Amino acid sequence: MMLAKQTAKSATNGRSNTVAQPWIPLRRVAQQTVHCANCAAVGFAGERFCVCCGAQLPRTCRRCGAAIRHQIANYCPHCGGRVG
Repeated sequence: MMLAKQTAKSATNGRSNTVAQPWIPLRRVAQQTVHCANCAAVGFAGERFCVCCGAQLPRTCRRCGAAIRHQIANYCPHCGGRVG
């Protein structure tokens, strides 16, 4: 996880003072999403059921993010990655 440090600088008597602020973690919040076919709600990849209506969400490949339509599939039909 990458960290960024915020600093605040102020000029006093020709000098700059640096005041350290708390470390803020930088994370990627963009995750692969899937849409429920029943109610069109948005769910995240890896979730099995819709949080709004309880319908089963389509499985997705961890490698390429493609929807896996076959319930018994062991490999992704798009990239060949292992599903499961």
